[in-house]
Order: sequence, then C-alpha cells, then structure tokens
Amino acid sequence: MSSVIWSLWKHRNLRVWDDVTQTSATVVERARNMVEDWQLANAPDILVSSSTHQPPTASTSPQHRIMWQPLVLGRYKCNIDAAFSSHINRTGIGICVQDAEGTFVLAKAFIYPCTVSVNVGEALGLHSAMQWLSDM
Repeated sequence: MSSVIWSLWKHRNLRVWDDVTQTSATVVERARNMVEDWQLANAPDILVSSSTHQPPTASTSPQHRIMWQPLVLGRYKCNIDAAFSSHINRTGIGICVQDAEGTFVLAKAFIYPCTVSVNVGEALGLHSAMQWLSDM
C-alpha cells in the first residue's frame, strides 16, 4: 500500500513541477516495480561475487550472501537528499546524521540560489555533507 501512495505522490510531483501527465497504469506499474525491487533486494538467496559485486556467474567465486547489518557501535550514518524548485530557482540540500542506534545526532540544510539536475544536486549534497562534516 505504501508503494502505491509513494507512486501517487511521485505522479503528483511530476504533474506539478514538470508538467508531466502519467496514466494510472504507469502509476500502478511503478508501485509494483518498487515492491518487486524491494523483494529482490531483501531475498535471502541473492548471491553475488565478493570480489566484483556483480551477479554470480559460473566462473566467479567465492560467493556470499548480501544481508543488511546494523552499524557498528561508535559509527555514524549520514543521510543526504536534494530538493529542487524551479519556481523560486533554488536547490536545497538536507543532511541528517544518526548514531549506530538510529538516534538523531545533528542535521544541516543548505540552500543554493540555482536549480540543477538531479544528479548534480545529489553530488552537490554529498560534497556539502563531506565539507560540513570535515569542517567539524
């Protein structure tokens, strides 16, 4: 259900910000694909080569299972996201740091007086986060 809600939200944003209209079939297909991708990513029998991080072939070994693991105590996780507004010509970067237990540590937001592509915005977010954290 949450994948359908997210896909509807994505549909709404595409319509409002990019003037892109999608069919209801496209919205449903995107939600279905997201669920399938999540199931594949969390399937316990997905094997990959430990040396290449590529899907296994007959010639790759050794192999191991990819499984989510929590952070080691003393480590931090930094989430970064970018937001874009062509209406006011701004790019916003949000940064949030959590400890190994998932507890909020600190956050920062940056606003840039321009709009950029999604790839550039995400790279700008990573650069901003690394610069901010290294300055501390």
